[in-house]
Amino acid sequence: MNETEKRFLKCDLTEAEILEYSQELAHKISDVNEKEVNKKASASQYKSEIDILQQTAASLARKVNEKAEYRDVECRAVRDYTDNDFTVTRIDTGEIIEQRPLRKDEMQMKAL
Repeated sequence: MNETEKRFLKCDLTEAEILEYSQELAHKISDVNEKEVNKKASASQYKSEIDILQQTAASLARKVNEKAEYRDVECRAVRDYTDNDFTVTRIDTGEIIEQRPLRKDEMQMKAL
């Protein structure tokens, strides 16, 4: 029995995505610096904005450094009752991301 499901998996970034995230990161760092200068005039007003920018910059930096991010990816789940095997394959790359024996409850589904 074939099923399609979504899995949140690590995906390699394209060069275009790395460039886009790098540019966005540079802008966010610039924004952080600008906000910190203005913070002295109105410290409490900018505190929350700076925190959000720093969190965004940290997320972008992680993506750029790892050259990957987690995304929802369509996967095909196959229960092979002949070999008592369960396999999940990424539809976009064909990579097998999970392969294991069927559990007892999954084997019972065959009888239904």
